[in-house]
Amino acid sequence: MGMVLYFKEISRDEYVGLSEGNINVEDFLFPEDIEDPFVGQFCLGKIWHVLHYIISGDPGGHAEYSSMAIMGGRPVGPNLGYGQARIIDVCEVKEISEVLEMIDFSMKLQSLKREESDIKQIYHGEILKDDGIGEIIKYFDKLKAFYSKASGNDSALLIYLA
Repeated sequence: MGMVLYFKEISRDEYVGLSEGNINVEDFLFPEDIEDPFVGQFCLGKIWHVLHYIISGDPGGHAEYSSMAIMGGRPVGPNLGYGQARIIDVCEVKEISEVLEMIDFSMKLQSLKREESDIKQIYHGEILKDDGIGEIIKYFDKLKAFYSKASGNDSALLIYLA
């Protein structure tokens, strides 16, 4: 299946509990008494790194809010297989939501470097060479709507790769 990125809205109390280690990340994400722990979570699928590259212009992470939308937050808990989960506080969620609303995604797509060397650095980057632009735009719109909803709910976020 590959690396898939998930987002889970969390309350301020859950944020504090996860931050301080009072809530176990694995138990919180994958409780034994729930048949499908992914219900209610937002999934970017395998396109997460492509979106990060387009939004931030960099395959790595940095401290700007545009980069934080996908690869941001503070690590918490144990390695879940593809690294630790990360948490983003309520204020950062609001800032990221505002930044995503201001992004001219069409312009970013047009100015994107699509050289083979750049694409090879990006997980699932081959979609940039294919006719996958429509799918990329669809997922950006979903990401923007998710952050807007989380911001409106005064939620923090827990983000992880599975």
